[in-house]
This record gives sequence, structure tokens and C-alpha cells, in this order.
Amino acid sequence: MNEYAFSTLPPLKAPLETPVQSSAQPNWNALKGKIRDHFVRNPVLKPQIKENEARVRQLEQLGMVVIEDLLSREEVTALAQRLQPTIVDCARNRLTQNFRHTRWPHYGRFRVFEIHEHHPEVMEVFSHPTVTDLVQSYMSQQGALKTTILELRVQPPSWDAALVDLYPHCDHIYREVKVFLALEDIEMKHGPMIYWTRTHLDGEWRRLPDYLFSIGGVWSESHIMTEMAIDSLMGRHPEFQQTQRVACVVPAGSLYIVDTRGLHRAGFLEGGHRFQIYGEYAMRGYERHGIPCKDHFQPLNLG
Repeated sequence: MNEYAFSTLPPLKAPLETPVQSSAQPNWNALKGKIRDHFVRNPVLKPQIKENEARVRQLEQLGMVVIEDLLSREEVTALAQRLQPTIVDCARNRLTQNFRHTRWPHYGRFRVFEIHEHHPEVMEVFSHPTVTDLVQSYMSQQGALKTTILELRVQPPSWDAALVDLYPHCDHIYREVKVFLALEDIEMKHGPMIYWTRTHLDGEWRRLPDYLFSIGGVWSESHIMTEMAIDSLMGRHPEFQQTQRVACVVPAGSLYIVDTRGLHRAGFLEGGHRFQIYGEYAMRGYERHGIPCKDHFQPLNLG
């Protein structure tokens, strides 16, 4: 298993103080309290499987972990062959209405949702004892598998248009986990996910991005953490001193598991394609939903 050396990492911070009460309106300080309460009320738990202890610790401290060779080469090749016709039909816009899917040909990105409903065998990955134990330990036994997705990324017709899709972002202000299985080898040329370690942790730098994400409207879509801003934080901010930019390069049949509360983006696909399935896990009571917003350009309330 490709893991970091845990002995070099500092101890985790002590639990934070009791959060402030939430106000009725989106508010900077109220949100800060809600996020702190989320972590205090939902601690990471010790896994039941011995081999997962180091993995859960790495996921807690860095926000990502790799499990190599969950499936053998023969097993993952057979699975990929069964799934390939579905994603090819998606890319060519030939799927029937029975399939919920999205197509972004200008980005070179294609997804088929609830893939387990059409290929039940993929649940063997997400119900695997190792995966279940790891995810539930990290999510305080409150994790719920929200969807399973088959994804293909190819080179787009124009990188000038597709670069819009390669922006750093966080999927949620609360803990959220995605478990990816590489159906084929993912190398640097295949545009692997880029992940900034330790950015899933609570910190002062997150106050403005989390607040903007939480209020809906244009501000939720702003994704203010540009790569230039991240580089500046890594060079100057104490909360970023141990942050590393990691490319999720894994062989076929391996998993990479990330807390997508942390900063991440798709990589630049130089050649070939990236073919994978993934499961998205949310914590009960903290699921990600559309945020109702009467004024799309609503003013900020820093409180």
C-alpha cells in the first residue's frame, strides 16, 4: 500500500470549544460554529479491521489514502469490459432514458449515475468489508452511500474551453468521501485527480471559502481558491506548512479514497483517457443539497 510515513506528522489538535448558536440567516460566525460542531459531534472512530488503522489515520490527517490491488488484474479487466459499452454509449449520446447521465463533450467528461442499478456487480467494491470499515470509521458510523458513478475522461476538442473544468474546489463544507476504483491504470498523462493534503481540516483559511459556499447563488459558484492562491498559502500560511500537492496515480484495480471537503481538481489529460467508477458518501444529516436563494447575487452577511 502506498502510504505516507505517519511518524513525521504532528499530533492532531484537541477538540475545539463549544460552537456558537446558529442564526436564522447565513452568517460568517454562525457557520464557523456549525462546522466546528460537525467535527466535535462526529469524531473519527477506530476501525475494526487491523489493516485499516493506518489507513484511517492517514485519511484523517491528510485527507486521502490509496489501497492498491483491491481487485486483481483479471477481476478489474473483466469488470471494465462489462462497463465499457455503457460509457461508450454515453459518450456517443446513445443511452436510453433508463440511464441517468451527464455529458460534457466540450470538457471531455462523461458520467453515468447509479451505475449499480444497471451493473449490480459494482457494489462488490463499495460493500467490500475493507471499504465499508474504513469509510464508516472515518465518518463516525454515519456514512451513507449516495450514488455510484461510472466516469470517462477523454481529451477535449479544445483545451481552451476545457481548462474551465480544471479548477481547484471543495465539494462540501462538511466531511464527504469519494471512493474511486481505477478500471484501467491511471498515469500522469491520464489527468489524475490533483489533491492538496490537509486542506480538509478545519482552519482559519477556510472561513471565507466555506461561507461563500454556504449561502447559495453566485457566491457558491465562485470557487475563489485559485491555484495561484493555493501556492501563496503554501508558501506563507502556517496552516499550509505541511500541505502537499498530490496526483492520484494508481494501477488498475486499486482505490484512491479522498475527503472531498479538501481542495482538489481534475488533472490535465495529455493522452489516452481516464476510466473509473466511484461511490460518493455523505454523512447523515450533512448531505449536500441545492441551497435555496431568493437573490442570486445576494449581499454578504459577515456578522
